[in-house]
Amino acid sequence: MLQRRTALSPHDVDCYILYACTLHLCGHAKPDSHWMESTPFYIRGREVRDAVYGPIIPSHLDPEYPRRTFASIYFEAVHNRLPVPGDILYYQDIANLYSEKEVKAEVEVIQGAWARRLPDTRCPFRYEDGKMLIQQDDGTWKANWGDDVPTKWSFVEDDAFGRDSGCYLTRVIPEGPTIQAVVFIERKDGKRRTKPFDQYTDKPGPNSKEHPA
Repeated sequence: MLQRRTALSPHDVDCYILYACTLHLCGHAKPDSHWMESTPFYIRGREVRDAVYGPIIPSHLDPEYPRRTFASIYFEAVHNRLPVPGDILYYQDIANLYSEKEVKAEVEVIQGAWARRLPDTRCPFRYEDGKMLIQQDDGTWKANWGDDVPTKWSFVEDDAFGRDSGCYLTRVIPEGPTIQAVVFIERKDGKRRTKPFDQYTDKPGPNSKEHPA
């Protein structure tokens, strides 16, 4: 996607990929994000990111930040725009965005950039059983918490039902969705809230042209 949008060199594309993948190198990853941030490839990748998308706005200066919800973040990732009241986010949208096929492709892209730019350091990313696994400093491999679709959707449901998400580490994640979609609603405070979508009573807004196949 980045190459289609811009006339970047292969080197700059690789740098951007390595910059972007650093967010996965948290906790006890080996190498970790601090190591990656010290490399010239990360530094160049950040410059590329700023040139293409603009500098990252600090949260306290971003007018959109206090309006965000899990649903609005995922909607923007799927449709490349912010939601408005009447727009619908489907469970299947998130399932498609983070499908096994997409995860495998992402890992392969990272592995390719890593092999070209960091050949002397073992790549800490691999794909297995539909998941992106990260090498840990004890030699094991594990997926980062919350990378699976049921966990992501559970936060969307919490917001739609007005539930407290509670502690991330102790929350119980259902195996599948209890609702298939949420619809964005009007709020006086501007928060991009949702409610469970009922196909029989809720009508998509005039800007909502996205529907699952």
